Amino acid sequence: MTYCLFYSNYRMLLDFPNLVSFYFYKNLGKTPLLETMPLLEIATVRLDYYCDDKCTYGRYDDCGDAECKGCHDYYAPDDYDCVFLEGLTEATDLELLAYSEVYLFNRDLKWCPTFSKLKILILSSWFVAPDLSALTWFLQHAPLLERLTLKLSKVPNNLVETDGSYNPLEQSAASSHLEVVEIKCKYVDEIVLKVLKKHVVVQVCSHYGCMGFN
Repeated sequence: MTYCLFYSNYRMLLDFPNLVSFYFYKNLGKTPLLETMPLLEIATVRLDYYCDDKCTYGRYDDCGDAECKGCHDYYAPDDYDCVFLEGLTEATDLELLAYSEVYLFNRDLKWCPTFSKLKILILSSWFVAPDLSALTWFLQHAPLLERLTLKLSKVPNNLVETDGSYNPLEQSAASSHLEVVEIKCKYVDEIVLKVLKKHVVVQVCSHYGCMGFN
């Protein structure tokens, strides 16, 4: 699904029970509700600037302002607490890319869907705020994870942290199966150094080349 225009005032429902591969790329409007896909193996999701799941005030939790189009009526009726990520929990190979101000993935994580089959994971810079907790969460809830790739770019400074939407453990929670952590970035900055502290073996591919850390 690419360049689709979804409604901006309510969420549609997507249900693909027999889908093996899922591609959701640069769509507009509110991200739809996604039902679980039992046969899913590979998924790529990219939420861009034109995704409506952004808070006017740059928050990752509900700002409480009825005038905020991103937060008002964020959750749909019928107990759909987790909007999108729960529909991807059967994947073994997953790529989650998002514009840094889009909060959908961060909000979904507080409902703690477990990725029990996931082996390969690629994340873009959306996981950086608040305080790398989304990255820690994935390391705790993907017990079979073998390869992790982090694509880092500049993150806006005005993003506001969530008020305790989920509470990952402070210590490193890397899966015992994790073999490779690769960081792709233009420069090695403080965000990269924070990630390095969480892992034993990391390869950093920056503007200056690739470096291995043990």
